[in-house]
This record gives sequence, structure tokens and C-alpha cells, in this order.
Amino acid sequence: WAWELAPSILCPVLLVQADPANGGVLGGAAAQDYRARLPDAKLLAVPGATHTVHVSHATQVAEAALSFLATCASSQ
Repeated sequence: WAWELAPSILCPVLLVQADPANGGVLGGAAAQDYRARLPDAKLLAVPGATHTVHVSHATQVAEAALSFLATCASSQ
């Protein structure tokens, strides 16, 4: 992971975390570390999701992304 670059990302970030037990590559500790290092990050942890969380849980991810984008737009 590029931990040293995280603080330079100043825009809002939505971290989507698949379930490590099902092939997700971002573990719980790493997800929390990224969230702590990114100034404006939100974390969506999807229990039971596979590495292709956008496919296995498409509706949940799409709804979260739309909500996140709406929040970004309203803060402009």
C-alpha cells in the first residue's frame, strides 16, 4: 500500500472494502489505516462481498456511491 501518498489526497474518497474472507484484498486494519490517513474518507465495508464487490453487491455499492457523490456535490 502507498501509505505515504494517502495524506496528499485532498478530495473526498469512498473506500469500498470487500470481505477478506471472500477474497477482498483490503483487510480491516488496512482499511482503518487508510481511513485515518485520508482527510475526507468514508468506508463502506461489505460483509460477504467477493473481490469483485461491485458485481457481487452491485446495488449496495451503487447506492453508497450515489449517496457519497451527492454528499460531495452538496459540499461544493
